[in-house]
Amino acid sequence: MSHTPHGARDDAEGNRRGVSVMLATTTLFATMDALTKHVATLYSAPQILWIRYMILPPTGWP
Repeated sequence: MSHTPHGARDDAEGNRRGVSVMLATTTLFATMDALTKHVATLYSAPQILWIRYMILPPTGWP
């Protein structure tokens, strides 16, 4: 009979959490990239940068 160490379950939980965080950040990055490309057709680069770096960080967005 094999015995699973208690730490192995913690490692599996950590792996699941890590994969979830990686998927979430990849999705957010792709979404932000797509939105920036779309908005670039409507506004100039300085306006996009101003919005991105002056408005979004206080709200918690990267």
